[in-house]
Amino acid sequence: KANIVASIDSVEVSNITQEYDAIMPANLDFPMPVRITMDLKKLYQQDGLMAISKGLKIMSQRKLDVHFKGSIKVGKGSMKVSAPIDKVETVKF
Repeated sequence: KANIVASIDSVEVSNITQEYDAIMPANLDFPMPVRITMDLKKLYQQDGLMAISKGLKIMSQRKLDVHFKGSIKVGKGSMKVSAPIDKVETVKF
């Protein structure tokens, strides 16, 4: 189960709460697919100039850095462990 907040430039744009089955090998990294819908309007609600700046940056660089912070709860049966998530991923357009 994932409970993660996605933010861009310290502005929260999405809350991700997902539950799914995944294969997690012991002592190895594993991919964690995340479905996200971002409300990019939140980026400029408090500052209209930020909309222009962010729009130009997205158009010129064709990417956006998204900070994911929260936790995932993993386990099998009644054995569950919570693991923190604090990762920045670049979303390319």
